[in-house]
This record gives sequence, structure tokens and C-alpha cells, in this order.
Amino acid sequence: MGIALLAALLVLAGVGSGLATGLALARSGVGAPAPQRSADAVALGQVRSVLTARSQAVRDGDEGAFLGDVATDDAAFVADQRRLFANLAQLDLARWSYRLVGSQTYNVPQLGDRYDDPFLVAAVQLRYAFRGFDDRPVARALGLTFVWQDGRPLLASDTDIDAQLPEAGHAEPWDVGAIAVARGTRALVVGDQADSAQLATVASRADAAVEQVAELWPTGWSRRVVVVVAGDPRVWRTYFRDTRDPGQFAALAVPTFTQVPGWFRTADGPTRLAGSRVVVNPEWFLDAGGGLDTLLRHEITHVALISQTRRGAPTWLVEGIAEYTANRGLGLAPRELVDAAKSGGLRLEYPSSVSFYTDGVDRNYQTSWALCAAVADRYGEETLVRLFRRLSRVTNPAQAPGVLDEVAPELLGVTPAGLLRQTEDWLVARPD
Repeated sequence: MGIALLAALLVLAGVGSGLATGLALARSGVGAPAPQRSADAVALGQVRSVLTARSQAVRDGDEGAFLGDVATDDAAFVADQRRLFANLAQLDLARWSYRLVGSQTYNVPQLGDRYDDPFLVAAVQLRYAFRGFDDRPVARALGLTFVWQDGRPLLASDTDIDAQLPEAGHAEPWDVGAIAVARGTRALVVGDQADSAQLATVASRADAAVEQVAELWPTGWSRRVVVVVAGDPRVWRTYFRDTRDPGQFAALAVPTFTQVPGWFRTADGPTRLAGSRVVVNPEWFLDAGGGLDTLLRHEITHVALISQTRRGAPTWLVEGIAEYTANRGLGLAPRELVDAAKSGGLRLEYPSSVSFYTDGVDRNYQTSWALCAAVADRYGEETLVRLFRRLSRVTNPAQAPGVLDEVAPELLGVTPAGLLRQTEDWLVARPD
């Protein structure tokens, strides 16, 4: 599509590997009379009580209780918390709960210059679920600053350590500004209030995209999707703790987990996959006509297949399947490759998973799409699906080429090199 749609990047990097956790958690906290001493059981117990009360306030729709443990020294922060509550009131939540992560707190002594009272920066896991859309609760990392006034903890900030949180920490749309919500039959769309007039259209088109993706991928997913229309750069930057400009991305399909990766371990590994979200950049696609439909089909294909895609699956196949599904039935082909093939100057290679999104990304997407389309056209879609099923189970990226060496002759009757040559022939045969 000409844009780096980094859906599989997060899928492959997140599942089973643990995401970067930023600043390592260290014991610190409150103690009379000076702050930043070891957090004791009494202080932690007080914080847990506040978190329990705030969780219940959200579930009960009780704004007074939600704001009751907020420090009033900073009027702007109080206003932010009031806006947060109003945002949450628009969401149909099946679950909302805050949990203190053991006795772990962040050691941030420089905040002593900001707070006159003893303070503690707690590592908190939020778990929530949208009714009818999240089969498992989604976990988000928070860093909450509490100050002690008159012997009780009050919430003073929820942004002091945002830059140090794990990826996808504290940057949902409701965290950064006023939101609007639109609901379709199979899509829930959450976005900035400024984009509210267009969210219903996104929901309707996402509904259609779910149905179209399900034609090829009918099983293994709920056929429901949550779409986040993220106009605020802070929402995008939480997925990229580096210097990349979020404005260059049109959309992502990002995995969600039942526990914050890196903070918890479960019997299934570092984390358990909860599902995924489609995050759309309104700068690129809200006014893009049919481009939005193709984009949604691409990303929703990743949503449909995320639970079936292991870390070692070749990126060319993961992205090629999504591009093929997005363009299925439209009679399209990657035009640049078609032109190059017809001129006799094309020699295809399999895109590298290591450099797929950084080196020749446009060519990589087109090659991946062409490979999958050529298989479907020559051998049938059932064979393409079987090829994906076999290769998507690879757990070690280094093993993927060897698995392809075995699977290609078995399913297609050609070697991997032979498939490349067949794809070149397929491109030559495309209409002008």
C-alpha cells in the first residue's frame, strides 16, 4: 500500500518474547517523614484500598467516589480525571480493575522537587474488557503517583513515568483526550471526539470488512473487532519507544495481553494473548474512500489470524496473506511488479523477516502479495490456506526456510525457488 503497515511486527515481537519494560522496577516509596524510602506494608495496603475503590467507582458509575481519592492541589489534573471518568462512562465495560503489581514501585527521586508531601510511584496493572468484544481481559501498564496528606494516599498524577512504561502503557484514547464511541454489528470504534462525525462510517465499513475477511478465514476468531481511531500522536508513540514518526503509519494491528508483558509470568509463558486491536491513523484514511476499506480488511485479517500465527512464521507470508485477503476479488495485482515483470527485468526473492519493515518495505509488501496471489490463482485458495496453516506454526524464525523447503514440494509440487519463478510468470500474465 506504500505505507509500512506494521501489523505482524508487533504480533511476532510480542507473543512469547516479552516486550521492553523500560526502567526496571525497584523498591522505593513512602516513609515518615521523608519520601523515597522502602515502601512498607501499611503504605501499600492503603494504595491497594484506593485502587479497589476506584475500580468499583468505574463499575458503579460513581464520579464522586472516583474523584474522592484525587489530590486537589493540581486543578488541571483534577479536570483530567473528571474527563477520564466521563470517557469511561461511554464505554460498555464488562470488566475494569486496577491491581498493584506486588510491592513494586518506581524509584523516581527527582519527583521530590515537584511534591512537597511524601510520595510513591506505584506500578499498577489495569485490566479491562469491552462487553461483547473482548473474550479475555486486556492488560495495560500504569504508573500512578500517590502523595500522603493527612495520613492517607491521594492520586496526584498518572503521567509522571509514562515514558518508562512498557509498550502500550497508559495511552488509550480515553487517557489523552475526550472520546467518542460508535458501535456496529461486529465493530466497536473508539476515537477522538474531534473525529466523532466519522466514527459511525468507520464502524459500518469495519462491519463489512469483518464479513469479507470471514469468507476466507471463517474460524478461529470471534468475528468481532475493536478499532481505535487514534489522532493523538501519544497513542501512536506508546507502541514505538523510539524516534519513528507516528505520522508515517496508516494503521496497525497490535496484540493485546491478559497480563502486562514483562511484569508477570503465567503457566503459558511470559504472557497470554488476549486478542488484538486495529489502530487507524485518521490523517491517512478517514477521507480516503476505498482505501479505508482495503486497509481495514488487511488489518482485520491480522486480527483473525493472530492466535494462529507463531513467532517464526515468515513475515512475507503473514503480510502477503493480509494483502491477498484485503484485495481478494478486486482483480488487482501489485502494479510495479507487473510492469517490471513485463519488461523482463524482474527477479523475485523472498523478503527477509529481519528487514521486512525497514529495507524496501513497499517492494516487500508487493512481493508478498504476489506470492500469495499466484498460489491462490494456480493451486486454489484452499491450498493457500493450507500453506499458511503449515508455515504459521513455525516457532523459530531460523527454521522457517527449512519448513518451506519441505512444504512447497508437498503442497505445490515445486521448490521455493520454483514458486518464485511461477510468481514472476503470474505477474507477466496480468492484464495491462
